[in-house]
Amino acid sequence: MTARAVVVPLSDSQSADTAHFLPGVDGGLRPACTFADLVRGRLAVHGVMLTGPGRPADHGVERHARLALDEVVRKTGRGPDRLIGYSYGALVAVEMAHQAKARGLPAPRLLVLDTPIAPGPQSAPSPVTMFWYIGRGAGLDLTLAQFAALDPERRAAEVARWCATRSPGFDLNAARTVYATVEANCAAWAGHEARPYLGPADVVVAEESAETSGDRADWTAMFPGGYRVRTVPGGHLDVLSEAGAPALARAVSDLAALD
Repeated sequence: MTARAVVVPLSDSQSADTAHFLPGVDGGLRPACTFADLVRGRLAVHGVMLTGPGRPADHGVERHARLALDEVVRKTGRGPDRLIGYSYGALVAVEMAHQAKARGLPAPRLLVLDTPIAPGPQSAPSPVTMFWYIGRGAGLDLTLAQFAALDPERRAAEVARWCATRSPGFDLNAARTVYATVEANCAAWAGHEARPYLGPADVVVAEESAETSGDRADWTAMFPGGYRVRTVPGGHLDVLSEAGAPALARAVSDLAALD
């Protein structure tokens, strides 16, 4: 069995207006569930994840996008209406939109969540930093410097300990698997060359995000046809958090109402 994409509903929405969510470097869909539930009256959000024994090393951004698009078309009989990408998933969403157009499908509307993208070779974050972010989201009380100084097994143990407080059953093996996924996706990120997208695009920016501050908060070259921007409170990690989900839902609902 080779790697394949799986598409799953993230809410019980019956809306005919659909969106497909491409997750961050850890590949997890759970962070988007609260947001998906809050917009279910307007949008039916489906998550896309890669699974199978080929995960995480047997793909790059282009392969991930192709597998995801194949599965969306197989399940719906048509291309995606909207693609929502966060972190690594934003790169996959952009590439997926290009591949949809290349197949003669309608250009999907892109929504990039607090992720800087410019045309050309991408600069990827450190997998250790991204693993630390995951732990921090669960309450990890170490600084990045303290976390990076630990040996790999101790890092995994710390992430497992804190994530288990939010997700019972999350153990050391789960943490190791998550790190392997993060490491492979960061490598795919660094090896990817993004192309400008001329289709419709939106961007959500977090007010306190270091990811999209200063000159990183400009997507003009990436979306030369223009793009709409909405701002939400908090930082990069807050965008899909339970506390941040209501603001994100309002921003997305506002954008959807303009279409």
